[in-house]
Amino acid sequence: MMNEFDKHDPEVQDLMLKCRNSTKVFAKTFFPDDVWSEFSLLHDKVFQVIDNKAWKKKAIPAPRGLGKTTLAKIRVVKAILFRETNFIVYLSNSATSAIESTEHIKRMLQENEVIRTMFGKVKFSQKGFRDGFSKDSWVAFGDVYVLPRGNGQQVRGKNWMGHRPGLIVIDDLETKELVRSEEQREKLSEWFFSDLLKTESKYGDPAEFIYIDTIKHEKCLLKELIDASDWLNPDTPNGVLSICDEHFNTYDANYMTTEQIKAEYAQHEEKNKTDLFYMEYMNIPISLKDAIFKDEYRKYFEEHGEFIHVSAKVLNVQTLNGQKKALFRNEQIPVKDLVHVILVDPAKTVKLHSAESAVIAVGIHRKSKRIFVRDPWAEKVKPDALYDEIFR
Repeated sequence: MMNEFDKHDPEVQDLMLKCRNSTKVFAKTFFPDDVWSEFSLLHDKVFQVIDNKAWKKKAIPAPRGLGKTTLAKIRVVKAILFRETNFIVYLSNSATSAIESTEHIKRMLQENEVIRTMFGKVKFSQKGFRDGFSKDSWVAFGDVYVLPRGNGQQVRGKNWMGHRPGLIVIDDLETKELVRSEEQREKLSEWFFSDLLKTESKYGDPAEFIYIDTIKHEKCLLKELIDASDWLNPDTPNGVLSICDEHFNTYDANYMTTEQIKAEYAQHEEKNKTDLFYMEYMNIPISLKDAIFKDEYRKYFEEHGEFIHVSAKVLNVQTLNGQKKALFRNEQIPVKDLVHVILVDPAKTVKLHSAESAVIAVGIHRKSKRIFVRDPWAEKVKPDALYDEIFR
């Protein structure tokens, strides 16, 4: 046990250095009861993002059951103990949820024997507080201020003892109810980019943002961050973590076996809740099984001058070795034979340029019963620009 060791022992000091550089080692060393099982490959990908020092903005879409909140709290504890910053903000979907998490972090610091052995008893105070600071915030060791905040609450402009926030941990910020509304999604996005991201000091080191959540909607804030070039995501093809592939084959049997995954999916299917399975375990907001539009339905064409070229499957033939082989024939459809329709989907917000509007030009070939999407367009524009695009 760590509390049986001399903290001045070179081996213990070497372990402390590893804990400072690795959240994974820190978690196993100080909180073995909270992370009692072996970390999976999915956890390793989370730690790779959290501990990456080259990036200051990190977005981690993680599946249900991975212990996202526990890892977020442990990351805050690590920052407090090693004095990584003087001002930490812990954000969640509500003030109540954020306060519950920071109070739990306080207990983690108070009740951990290994922490007391290595860092001494952690004392809490409200040193340097002024009017306007949350009564639920607190100071550890006299020099690390922890502020809980809910979705939409003021963070920008906060200054404690001359310090601006240096670490902002964002845990489970979006709720299923919130993401259903386009207006609420836009409101959250505006607060996030205009207020929250502007809270760091302009003159010191940039603040570190760690956003960990599950994708709850195809246009949610977390999905927006995955697509942003200045946010680091897990090292996967689509930047999200899933427990399995589309056929429910596990990505890590140490975390969940294929048999367990298929059994879990079967339970969701029985209850007609497959959307919930795809969202919580695969970070896909819509069930692939029940989706109206699927990737395999997409077919592509090439347009050259006056003709559209379509590769059409005509029949299956049997080869000499008995196997079936599909034959394709290139078909030419004259553009003049198409009936064209312009589809317009304007933004529904009061300020038209606050959300995307879409204009799509489609060509309909009645003889072959095909519809060609010839020119899709979507941007945030003002009304006059939208009208210009429609006529273009």
